[in-house]
Amino acid sequence: MNLYALSVNHRVNPLGINSAEQPYFGWKLKSEKPNTMQTAYRLRIYADDTVCFDSGRVETASNAFVCGPDLLRPQTFYRWAVTVWDNHGENTTAESSFETSLSSKEWKADWMRTPRAYVQRKKGFGTQPPATLFRRAFTLSAAPRRARLYATCLGVYRLTVNGKRPDMREFAPEHTSYKGLLCFQTYDLTALLHIGENVLGMEVGDGWYCCPQTQPPIDGLQPDHTVLFQLEIENADGTHTRICSDEGVLTHESAVRASDIFDGELYDARLALPGWDMPGFTAADWLPAVKDTKQSDSVLYPQFDDPVICVKELPAQCVYTSPKGETIVDFGQVVAGRARVTVDLPTGAAVTLEHFEAVDAKGNYFNNIDSAMGVTEQKDVFISDGTPQTFEARFTFHGFRYLRVSGVENPIAAQFVAVVLSTEKTNAGTFECSNADLNRLYQNTRWSQCANMMSIPTDCPQREKAGWTGDISLYAKTALLNEDVTPFLTQWLQSLRVDQRENGSIPFTVPDVSIYHYAGIQMGEQTGCGGPVCSAGWGDAAVTVPMAMYEVTGNTCILEKQYDSMKGWCDYVISRARIHAPNSTLPDEVEEHLWDTGFQFGEWLVPSLAGAPQEQLFATMATTSAYTTPIFGWLVVHKMAQAAAVLGREEDAVRYQEEADKMKHAIRAALITADGVLRYERQGAYVLMLVFGLVPDAWVDKFGTKLAEIIHANGDRLDTGFLPTPYLLDALCIGGQRELAYTLLYQTESPSWLAQVKRGATTIWESWEMYQPDGTPKKESFNHYTYGTVDDWIFRTIGGVDQEDTGYRRLMIHPQPDKSLTWAKRSFETENGTVYASWKREGGQFILTADIPCNTTARIILPDGTQHTVGSGHYTLNC
Repeated sequence: MNLYALSVNHRVNPLGINSAEQPYFGWKLKSEKPNTMQTAYRLRIYADDTVCFDSGRVETASNAFVCGPDLLRPQTFYRWAVTVWDNHGENTTAESSFETSLSSKEWKADWMRTPRAYVQRKKGFGTQPPATLFRRAFTLSAAPRRARLYATCLGVYRLTVNGKRPDMREFAPEHTSYKGLLCFQTYDLTALLHIGENVLGMEVGDGWYCCPQTQPPIDGLQPDHTVLFQLEIENADGTHTRICSDEGVLTHESAVRASDIFDGELYDARLALPGWDMPGFTAADWLPAVKDTKQSDSVLYPQFDDPVICVKELPAQCVYTSPKGETIVDFGQVVAGRARVTVDLPTGAAVTLEHFEAVDAKGNYFNNIDSAMGVTEQKDVFISDGTPQTFEARFTFHGFRYLRVSGVENPIAAQFVAVVLSTEKTNAGTFECSNADLNRLYQNTRWSQCANMMSIPTDCPQREKAGWTGDISLYAKTALLNEDVTPFLTQWLQSLRVDQRENGSIPFTVPDVSIYHYAGIQMGEQTGCGGPVCSAGWGDAAVTVPMAMYEVTGNTCILEKQYDSMKGWCDYVISRARIHAPNSTLPDEVEEHLWDTGFQFGEWLVPSLAGAPQEQLFATMATTSAYTTPIFGWLVVHKMAQAAAVLGREEDAVRYQEEADKMKHAIRAALITADGVLRYERQGAYVLMLVFGLVPDAWVDKFGTKLAEIIHANGDRLDTGFLPTPYLLDALCIGGQRELAYTLLYQTESPSWLAQVKRGATTIWESWEMYQPDGTPKKESFNHYTYGTVDDWIFRTIGGVDQEDTGYRRLMIHPQPDKSLTWAKRSFETENGTVYASWKREGGQFILTADIPCNTTARIILPDGTQHTVGSGHYTLNC
């Protein structure tokens, strides 16, 4: 037996964790012996080779989210060791490390901002002020034994130390709820510092904080480039040196003449200052930074998740001339990131790169991005200084597959690279099967997840770039089945807690940004809610995201951390349910527990109503919300009861379950007629009632048959909106219509998943149909992950890997393919290790191979109904 994948807070050897929060530990077992289970562990933590925590021998199989000490020392390197005993009488020990960050009480640095006059930001390319160079020179008399820099800014920054980047992160300090949460980053600078003069350089662009589309709703906000950093150095002789952002910081305008997260970046190489961040540079004309006393250290928090980085580079597939004479570069894949171009141009010559997702019907440039504040240009411009250069924007990113290029004569594909950006995450899953279209659908989901998990979970990476709560509320489980997003979602949920209002409601987007914040207030006023609102299915993220994390990984730590926030949303839902709908004829005992008031999105984006006039859209929202609102209200209260029970909060568990039961009764009374028919004959209504077990047992088959009838009447095509679609195929299986579920999965006429694939989609689209009849793209996003939730069903039903307990500790391997499929493979990295299942039809037999990780059991069910209960090991079975 050996141990691997040792982690702290679900990260390997993390640098700069919060010393004031209890860390959690994890490890995995490997053994050649079958049926291996952990029986006990012992966790020890060392500081300066002295044991500061010893759990003693703990008799348990738990190997993930194991809590450590309540408090740790700040700025301290810790070594930790875990010893594990198994059921075969063996034991082994493995070691790893982590380091704590600067504590909130230890900040001595000053906030230093640019001295230029404040410039009101406006939407549009090139309207922003230049990025700012911040330079802090200092001298060391001895080489450091240990050096840590803690840094953040208002805007986004790129750090250099003596001209070198300590890591390749992008967009630090990233997007958080700035009014109450600003992350700072920790860097190991030991190898970058030397005796003599040293220079810290921070180049700061507008980022999210200064952008008019993403500015936080802070009264009187005048955002501008501001830095905060503190360098702590341990010298070889035992003395200590501290270098802070202070009056010694000098500033200058950058060659980045304008930058906007949405519209793009303008870079003038003629204005670059080579060596500005190196020792020996003369900064005679630089201006001192100004101390900003309005900023508070109270919002500072060490970054919990991994950074945004370049995760892949894609070479251009081709360069062609469009019918309009435009130079178009095609990368063959819709991505989020930016383009890199290599050019050799005369001084003052400009290259313009316009990023876009889809060409028009004839292959010309087409800008499909209309944002809440107008057209988004997605344009980067490079002005040459007369020397060969490779240009890549620094403080912006775009959603694109294509470039329209101007300013380059006779360009070739080798000059262009698509730089794909995303938060760094470990891959957790794979899937492949005999159907090439399903494989492409799976890849489309993965690409959309990559594009929309850059610092925060977004709806799209080009038009809104916003943390819409509804998208991640539905998609969180699928995300966890594809990648390790535990640190990523933990960080985002912290912003959710900050933005949650006193009445428990959740903003439409997290982080809360001004344009949607004030829209929520307006909608609340229009619907008589007396304040900002959030819709059922959207604010639910406060409960559904931490619960998805718990269900997939067994993470009870996130339930503890989010518990008050989860309660706040559920109490808000219950309070809204107590308000009776106007003109309701339902009995009081029903209305008391039925959420049917206030602003609601309803199903959202129902295919049969695509392109309808605005008044019809609002009517559909009102109609469909008659069932989505009470059903999703019940769902979060029910899940809250489950969370309370898991954490041993028995009083809360009983209270919320009693309320959920009353809500369930109210839903049945309000939505189902006496003869067992739903009052709303829509696919989405039947889907939600079936999948959440709200249909009386005696009527489940009847509801399944009715849902099938509605689908058949629609040409065997789906007509579900945003909220019901993730549950559609499961609802059909529950209702005894598995064959129809496969029919919908394989449907190639729109609306359907494979219609997008057949149309050449390389990501998941926002709407089921993204092209007009004449081939013109619609002005919507070609990169939304939400409809990719179908992958969850595919993993379980075709791949055959499912769970019978939280955290996949008890597995179920049960492929249920239709007759057209001949093979499939699925792997998933559980908290205990990799589970792998593959099956094939060969020689009249169904042959299944499974690898079950240690500390896990599995129930394997073959298509003929044969069952095998096994422990860890490798198995080949057939029928």
